[in-house]
Amino acid sequence: KEGVTGFLICGTETTDEDGEKHYEIHRSGASMPKDIAQQYADKFCKLTILANEITRDLDPKNELLVFRVKANKQEILVAPKYEPDGTPKFHIVAVQSLNSGSAM
Repeated sequence: KEGVTGFLICGTETTDEDGEKHYEIHRSGASMPKDIAQQYADKFCKLTILANEITRDLDPKNELLVFRVKANKQEILVAPKYEPDGTPKFHIVAVQSLNSGSAM
């Protein structure tokens, strides 16, 4: 789609050899450099998990389907998929560039 600057599919949280936690990236668009994709995975997967926990705290039968963050220059959409026990299975993250004249 026009304006999409990148996408990625990330899985579970892992710990690297330096002891830092990261989310596994299963696939990312060719236009998104690996280090940038890792930043999006690490930040937005954590934020989406927190948003889902808040959603479930308010209503235990509810579940977050899509998480959207819109800033001046870009919009990030995260679609999480959870296991039946509520643990994250994977997240799809799409990053879209916004035109300066786009409407809300």
